Amino acid sequence: MDNNSSLVCVFCDGRFKVAQYTKLDESPDGQGSVVWKFFQDRADIRRLRKGLEYIRILSRDRHQQRKSIDKDLCKVGDIVWDGNIGSVPDRENTTQSEGHYQGDMSTERDEPSLRDDIGAGILELIAQATIDKPVNLFRDLDFANSPDCKWAYVINLDTEMLEVFQGQLPKDWPGTERFQNVGGENNSVPVFIKSFHLINLPRTREEFVGLVNVAAWG
Repeated sequence: MDNNSSLVCVFCDGRFKVAQYTKLDESPDGQGSVVWKFFQDRADIRRLRKGLEYIRILSRDRHQQRKSIDKDLCKVGDIVWDGNIGSVPDRENTTQSEGHYQGDMSTERDEPSLRDDIGAGILELIAQATIDKPVNLFRDLDFANSPDCKWAYVINLDTEMLEVFQGQLPKDWPGTERFQNVGGENNSVPVFIKSFHLINLPRTREEFVGLVNVAAWG
């Protein structure tokens, strides 16, 4: 894991639907700004909610298998993402077990949704998902317990709020409630510092970054 990493999460229907680890710039000026930009169009709230119907959560084993395949493909030549969701196996050749996709991963092409560097770009991929083009995801909630998780951005679709978390503290501290059920009793979790209503975000990126930084550092 990169020691400058973050989580981009989607919370809906009382639970985490998405927890995307990213090794890209975790700061409000980096991943935070990508989240801010996505919600500049209010219609994206509806698009994201609809797209969640067409995500498929991979088990950890399947995710590792997928990453191994990607490494083999990269030996042949660089894979360049052109903005299109990768192809997926026919639905009739897949099975579901405890919410985890169990299809033949070796038949799939590289998928941006499974890359460590997709970051908050996962929001647009999900918003584009359809019944014919579902999006495979690995829900990396365990990373919320890592000291390397410097920031977390939670899109709460139940309340239509963007919740920003920074740093780690034990679960008995104020501000840790969102991640209370992640990991064991003695694990640390991200700490809430500020929230924004998705339909009333700061008008500029600079204002958004400034408000988050003030909440984080004073």
